[in-house]
Amino acid sequence: MLIDFEKRSEKVAGQDFMLNKSILAMKHLALTSSKKLDADFEDFGTDKAYFYASDGKVSSYQLVNYFLDRFNETATVYITTWGFTETALRQLASRKHAGQITDLYFIFSSKTKINKANEFQLATSIATAYKIHPCHAKIYLVRTKSHQVSIITSGNLNRNNKLEAGVITGSLDIYQGYANFLTQIINK
Repeated sequence: MLIDFEKRSEKVAGQDFMLNKSILAMKHLALTSSKKLDADFEDFGTDKAYFYASDGKVSSYQLVNYFLDRFNETATVYITTWGFTETALRQLASRKHAGQITDLYFIFSSKTKINKANEFQLATSIATAYKIHPCHAKIYLVRTKSHQVSIITSGNLNRNNKLEAGVITGSLDIYQGYANFLTQIINK
C-alpha cells in the first residue's frame, strides 16, 4: 500500500507545516524485542513508513538509540514528550557528551517541570534548546549527514510496559516538515 503526500502547507497549532510530495510504501510491524530491531528494520529506507505496535516490548528511547547506533554518525535530535525517565535521559546525555549528538532539542509539556523536577534539570542541562509548551505529542527526530528518521508514537521517553503504537519513516520530506514545525515552536 502507498501513502501519497502532495505538496501543501497547513497551519498546525498556528505554525506552518509543509509536506512535500512523498510516496511511501507501508509496512506493518509487531516490535517484540529491542534485540530484534535490525531484523525489523532490515529494509529501512527513505521510501517506507513502518506502522508498529510494541505491546510494552520496545520503548521509544530504545528506538531513538537504535537509530543513533544504526546511522553511526553525529546527529541532531528533536524530542517532544510529556514524560521521561532518568535512564532515558542519561543515555542521551552520554551520547551528547561523547559527541554523537551535536544538537538536542526538547519540547516538554507544561506539567513536566513540576512532576519531574530532577529529570527536568538533567534534560535542560544537556539540551541545545528547549521549550515548555502545551504538549501531548511524542515525536522523535534523528538527523545525520546521510540519514534521518521520524518516529511518531504514543510512547513517552521512558521504559514502559504498555501497548504503544506509532509510525517510523526515513522520509526526508516528513523529517523536514516536523523539524521545521518544532523549530518554530522552540524559537517563539
